[in-house]
Amino acid sequence: MLLKVYSLSILLIDILWVVANTFYAIIQAFYHFVRPPLPKSVKLETVLVIGAGRGVGREIAIQLAKCGAIVLCVDVNKVSNENTLLEIKRNGGSAVNYVCDITKKSNVLNLVTQIKKDVGFVSMLFYCCGIPSPRSLLTQPAKDIHDTLDLTLTSFLWLIDQFLPEMKIKNHGHIVALTSVAGISYVKDQIPLSVAQFAVQGLAESLMEDLRINKITGVYVTLIHIYPFIVRADGSSDLRLRMSPETVTGRFPFLLPGRRRLAAAEWSKGA
Repeated sequence: MLLKVYSLSILLIDILWVVANTFYAIIQAFYHFVRPPLPKSVKLETVLVIGAGRGVGREIAIQLAKCGAIVLCVDVNKVSNENTLLEIKRNGGSAVNYVCDITKKSNVLNLVTQIKKDVGFVSMLFYCCGIPSPRSLLTQPAKDIHDTLDLTLTSFLWLIDQFLPEMKIKNHGHIVALTSVAGISYVKDQIPLSVAQFAVQGLAESLMEDLRINKITGVYVTLIHIYPFIVRADGSSDLRLRMSPETVTGRFPFLLPGRRRLAAAEWSKGA
């Protein structure tokens, strides 16, 4: 009898807790709808953008520079990375470029050593690798699971391992994980891709929980789903992110600390 009473009490408490949290979430969502929180200012932040040579990474690097950030552009393709650097400087921004194959740990360690020597503390990390295009999904066979995970997840972990400890010490920093909608639902005949994109989502949520448990209030994690995932492998000019960075205040869109944001991208063929 006592066991039944106890079990019923626990059930009622759980139900009340769920109801209370539901109402709180609704009220919070309504408040943010009426009075949206301001995006984060990136002025004078030192931002490392991995995959800055094309597509999403290129557009983000350019717009970060317009907002007043010091952008560190990293890409495996020297020519495309230099083009991004030139575009940033043409717009009056500040940037440095590094060429690196981040799928090899020794390369990542050498890159981090060089960056810390050149600029010191990196306060923001954008990881823009592994986001596919519809064309590649339709015309190319699924990549090997090891290659996909190395590019999409393992290299990201290596970079976090190098930069996050210093962010924690300074209680200042922001890690931004970008994933395609393959991280939300399955993509036909692309199991390695879906696995890797889901893994990025899990990594971001694990980082958020780690920071919460350790009560680190000045380091943030943002998970961004790029929808639709339309980054062409051979040209960055076809991508137009629907973003309007506030260049005067230096505030960058969808950077709300600790929140998962959905970023839209549109396909402009022949642009």
